[in-house]
Amino acid sequence: TAHTLARRRGRESVLQAALDQNQIDRATLDAMMDSIREAFPVFRRYLASKAEKLGKKQLAWWDLAAPMGSADKVFTWREARDFIVEKFSAFDESLGQFAAGAFDNNWIDGEPPEFQHMMKWCRFLCEAPHRKALSERFLHIPRNLIQCDAIAVVWFESGGPGRITHSKGWRQSLKSLTVESGVAISGACFESGQPLLVPNTMKQPWIIFSEDESPESFGAIMAAPIANEKRMLGLVVCATHAANGLQQTELNKLTLMTAFTASALGQMNPQPPAELIPKPEEQAAPASQYFMPVHVKAFEAEIIKRDTPVSVLSIRIKNGKTLFNGNRQVQADRLLDQIAIHLSNKVKLLKLFIKRSEEGLILLLIGIIEEQACELEDSIQHELSRLPFTLGKTPVEVEFDYGLASSPSDGRDLKQLIEASWTRTRQPRENAHG
Repeated sequence: TAHTLARRRGRESVLQAALDQNQIDRATLDAMMDSIREAFPVFRRYLASKAEKLGKKQLAWWDLAAPMGSADKVFTWREARDFIVEKFSAFDESLGQFAAGAFDNNWIDGEPPEFQHMMKWCRFLCEAPHRKALSERFLHIPRNLIQCDAIAVVWFESGGPGRITHSKGWRQSLKSLTVESGVAISGACFESGQPLLVPNTMKQPWIIFSEDESPESFGAIMAAPIANEKRMLGLVVCATHAANGLQQTELNKLTLMTAFTASALGQMNPQPPAELIPKPEEQAAPASQYFMPVHVKAFEAEIIKRDTPVSVLSIRIKNGKTLFNGNRQVQADRLLDQIAIHLSNKVKLLKLFIKRSEEGLILLLIGIIEEQACELEDSIQHELSRLPFTLGKTPVEVEFDYGLASSPSDGRDLKQLIEASWTRTRQPRENAHG
């Protein structure tokens, strides 16, 4: 019997095996059972109400899970959350609070599976310890996200041509090839800073990397840039043998992957060869102009339109006019780099950084609702208020203003969210949350 087995195995009771499997102790189980008993009156009230709606004096066992009513409406994730919390709260306020907490603390694994896989894969890329590992991970993009027959990762030297450090699926060796700006598909992607898609090559051989390559027959080709806040670092190229095997959806996904990894590159050890390590002071470019055209379409299509919670937090340097002297852009870049590096470690969720010229920093925060974003803003304010900043070797006192905008309450257009957030940095503190 169960009692005999428990005794011979040295267990205190027949419950001990179940407790061990669920990683809880007896005191926790007893507390749970006490809470259940305390909730019996509320649960019985619900069952009585359901029986009344079904026209019965009491429910049979098969009625316990019986559906109530019908609906043709298709709910978005946010609409479903608000509907459930509202109805639960109408029945019992504490039940509504519990449901809200389950949604807001991400206890519910209910997002579309493909989107979950996409976000998990982006996190996996961002957690690469160095560039070599990052490149190797790009070669293994899951086929349920992007189905391609060939992948190559290109890194660009400072002021020089690009080198293909990792590749798979090509008939020829690519390591001896160099990628020049403006030459072939890869060079065009690098020069423009824009993702490129050729959905149907019409069975014509396209030059993908260099005029020195041996033409290969691919039906569809795409390339997405890896760009940080200062310069183009590299790109990822994918190809399929089938015509129309790559479409805008696949390009959007690849663009998001490269965007997230570019944002995380500053925290990685630079470990392709040393000559591929970009010098941070070279080829500076206004970040707000760099991010927007490259990533806005992919960001809106794959994240905002899927009703994923997104918040935009703007951090504006309030005393920049008196703080910077001489080369304002260089000094501002150094200061904003200090902030971005610190926040990269502080904020663990998926995020993208945008620099707003020398004025400040914008964070795109993905997967948290507005209330959580407000709490994170308060935490960041506290963190930055006690962080020591320097310009060169000189300590400086930096003052910040903050502004927050969230989707969907402030709109679903990314540019609109960014502008709303930035505008609120200039408003009185009580209006900065919208």
